[in-house]
Amino acid sequence: MIDFNEALSQEEMHDIAKEQFILALRGHFANEENFKRILSNLSYNMVWDKVDEVAGSTIEEYLPEKVQSIINDLSIFNIFKKPDAWSRETNNGYQILEECLRENKPLIASKTVEAINSAPKKYLRELSEEAFKTIIERAITGK
Repeated sequence: MIDFNEALSQEEMHDIAKEQFILALRGHFANEENFKRILSNLSYNMVWDKVDEVAGSTIEEYLPEKVQSIINDLSIFNIFKKPDAWSRETNNGYQILEECLRENKPLIASKTVEAINSAPKKYLRELSEEAFKTIIERAITGK
């Protein structure tokens, strides 16, 4: 096995590493998509560095206040919003809601049975008929 520390000086290792790095960059930049992506990332970094430089302490004071304001203005729709075509991940409120529902499944089942037992028979009959119609329509239409 070759010990590069003995075979090469620090300067030679530095030069070789620099050459290899430049070759790798050229290969990477040869792909136009990579080139555009890297330039775009660099642009974002430069902008954010400048924003931090100009408004760093102001942002540190403003953001917590703005976050609190947004949280205070959230509606039930925003808090329990399911993922859709624009937001691919479930938000925290919806995840907490699902967890609470799972944890309370026995209580929900008990309350459902209690509601069925105390509901007017006419209401239950209408509800059952509507559910039955929906099941039949889905079976016929395949939807």
